[in-house]
Amino acid sequence: MRFPLLLLSLIIVPDANASSPATPAVAELDGFRITASEYKFFIARMKAGHATRWFSSQKALSPEHWNAPHDGAEGMPVAGLLKQAALDEALAAKARLVLYYEHNLIADPGWDAFQKELVAENEHRARTAALGRPIYGPVRFTPLSYWLHRETQLSLRLAHRLRAGESGPGEDWEREFYEKNKTRIFNSREGILPIERARSIIRSRYFEERVHLLARARLESAEIKVNRHVVAGIPVE
Repeated sequence: MRFPLLLLSLIIVPDANASSPATPAVAELDGFRITASEYKFFIARMKAGHATRWFSSQKALSPEHWNAPHDGAEGMPVAGLLKQAALDEALAAKARLVLYYEHNLIADPGWDAFQKELVAENEHRARTAALGRPIYGPVRFTPLSYWLHRETQLSLRLAHRLRAGESGPGEDWEREFYEKNKTRIFNSREGILPIERARSIIRSRYFEERVHLLARARLESAEIKVNRHVVAGIPVE
């Protein structure tokens, strides 16, 4: 398996500067912390995805698998590569949350705020279900399903805000996007939609792409600090 690793300029924090044991910080992005609990969430995501792909090809996953050297990685154990990939994903996710925070879409980009939102949302859904009212989506979110739901909603809200305040794509961009995607996106029962009828969809896709580009730029411009002592102490369980 190949893990996608972001090329980031990291400032490694010495052990003496590690956060207090009560609230250990794995890393910081422009001062916004990634806690141990947050990092473990991304490790679990990466581990589940890796295990699924491994089972589909190898049909077995031994207890020794995580400490075995990974092919083509200069002897680095699978667990080490997985932890680095999880750290990259956690940093990218934090950059997106900071972007949403800077656009006033969330009050706090921290992990504790996410967990409080999850509890509040599940309590709201439980009360709604008890009253016999319709619920859209699951009656109860898991941390992963709520994280995915929240990410999607925040991304769409930012795209909508950008669309309201920016002029949008030019004709050249519209035409290029349309030609590349007309058989995949714009194919209807009546045939392929003409570009005139597809422009609303094209504009939506443009601003969704703008969100992705802004998030990448936010990550690449950030000062990132990683506490390797805390990272090393978190196992792949």
